[in-house]
Amino acid sequence: MGTPILLAKKTHVGDSFLGYGITDKVEMLWEMSAEEEHYCKENGLKVAITF
Repeated sequence: MGTPILLAKKTHVGDSFLGYGITDKVEMLWEMSAEEEHYCKENGLKVAITF
Protein backbone atom coordinates (compact mmCIF):
# COMPACT_ATOMS: atom_id res chain seq x y z
CA MET A 1 0.00 0.00 0.00
CA GLY A 2 1.30 3.44 -0.93
CA THR A 3 1.22 6.80 0.78
CA PRO A 4 -1.91 9.00 0.69
CA ILE A 5 -1.26 12.32 -1.05
CA LEU A 6 -3.32 15.51 -1.23
CA LEU A 7 -2.99 17.66 -4.35
CA ALA A 8 -3.49 21.40 -3.88
CA LYS A 9 -2.47 24.56 -5.72
CA LYS A 10 -2.10 28.17 -4.66
CA THR A 11 -3.80 30.61 -7.07
CA HIS A 12 -4.22 34.37 -7.15
CA VAL A 13 -7.74 34.00 -5.67
CA GLY A 14 -6.78 31.48 -2.97
CA ASP A 15 -5.91 27.85 -2.47
CA SER A 16 -7.49 25.19 -4.66
CA PHE A 17 -8.02 21.50 -3.83
CA LEU A 18 -7.24 19.38 -6.90
CA GLY A 19 -7.69 15.86 -5.58
CA TYR A 20 -6.11 13.03 -3.67
CA GLY A 21 -4.81 9.55 -4.26
CA ILE A 22 -2.65 6.71 -3.00
CA THR A 23 0.85 6.68 -4.47
CA ASP A 24 2.18 3.53 -6.08
CA LYS A 25 5.67 4.71 -6.97
CA VAL A 26 7.85 7.84 -6.78
CA GLU A 27 10.52 7.91 -9.48
CA MET A 28 13.52 10.25 -9.24
CA LEU A 29 15.03 11.88 -12.34
CA TRP A 30 18.03 9.51 -12.46
CA GLU A 31 15.64 6.51 -12.52
CA MET A 32 13.81 7.70 -15.66
CA SER A 33 14.52 7.17 -19.31
CA ALA A 34 16.41 9.99 -21.03
CA GLU A 35 13.19 11.17 -22.73
CA GLU A 36 11.21 11.27 -19.47
CA GLU A 37 14.05 13.03 -17.65
CA HIS A 38 14.28 15.68 -20.39
CA TYR A 39 10.50 16.28 -20.24
CA CYS A 40 10.59 16.67 -16.46
CA LYS A 41 13.53 19.09 -16.55
CA GLU A 42 11.85 21.21 -19.26
CA ASN A 43 8.72 21.50 -17.11
CA GLY A 44 10.45 22.08 -13.78
CA LEU A 45 9.47 18.69 -12.35
CA LYS A 46 11.72 16.87 -9.87
CA VAL A 47 9.95 13.50 -9.52
CA ALA A 48 7.27 11.43 -11.24
CA ILE A 49 4.50 10.08 -9.02
CA THR A 50 2.55 7.02 -10.18
CA PHE A 51 -0.90 6.40 -8.67
